[in-house]
Amino acid sequence: MPKPTLVSAALSVPPPARLRAARALCRPMPPILAQRLREWVYPAGCAAVDRYAFIERAATGSFLQSSTQDFHGYPFAVHGYYEWRNVALSMAFCGPGDTIVEVGANVGTETVSFADVVSPGGRVVAFEPNPANLKSLQLTARLNPGRTVDLFSDAVAQECGMLQFALPPDAHSTGIGHLTKETSAHLNTIEVNCVTLDSLESRLSRVNMIFMDVEGAEPLVLRGARTLIARHRPPIVLESEPRWLARAGSSPKALISELQALSYIPYKMGRFGVSPIGPADLQRPQNWLCLHASQSKKVALASRYILRCALMPCLPGWNPLCRQPTA
Repeated sequence: MPKPTLVSAALSVPPPARLRAARALCRPMPPILAQRLREWVYPAGCAAVDRYAFIERAATGSFLQSSTQDFHGYPFAVHGYYEWRNVALSMAFCGPGDTIVEVGANVGTETVSFADVVSPGGRVVAFEPNPANLKSLQLTARLNPGRTVDLFSDAVAQECGMLQFALPPDAHSTGIGHLTKETSAHLNTIEVNCVTLDSLESRLSRVNMIFMDVEGAEPLVLRGARTLIARHRPPIVLESEPRWLARAGSSPKALISELQALSYIPYKMGRFGVSPIGPADLQRPQNWLCLHASQSKKVALASRYILRCALMPCLPGWNPLCRQPTA
């Protein structure tokens, strides 16, 4: 796959020397080691100062357009991934021809890899209400014409309608926009259209996996997707952040109750696999893999993929994250 034409003159500027060094050293290394080394070779502070606009190939093959100023774009510029565990789980449960739903796609650091996982023949349905992030996603989609990514500018929650959305405070924190009922001077809000996944079920057809990172609105997304989830029983990956859930009037315990009502069992995602959630886990931010009770045996499969991706060198044939580009 030839490298696409750069979308602006700024992207033709050579990478900063420390970024080049970090790529050379970290890119082939296992993620569990590479991320620690990155912080030493090319610290986040340097990346933020550089504000380097880049087009970089994902470990899985496609290209992402972003900036090192962005919290999510910075590690992607070095490694070709941000949250590698999410990519590992998409590989564990999905393949060519499948459909992945991503609620809260941000700038697309996982979107591009999800699209690689389900190609050819599959698609990613990505929701992102932040206009700046949506623009980045649109630019990235044009860089990868062989991939099917359906972009929606809607927020996703429990009911359809217009809601207030608080924009991130700066270009560094693109992922912390959130639905809100609060109106105050310190919040920059816009009105966004909100949909439920159930309202789009006929357009979504088969749903093989759902990822969501919605800054505390996870229970709302689940309530608006009960019919779809009951019918398809997809593995679900979501974030449990006590502070954001509390801001939305919920809690990790309430989130578990929503999952249990759907006959789902949540497992915490660690660096080397997934495991049951204990009382202490409810007090800290975590990503959860949630499986329907009838699919609990797939826990071992999820752990195997995370473990292999964590420890293997990022080289084709060694690490599942590292794929040869395909058309």
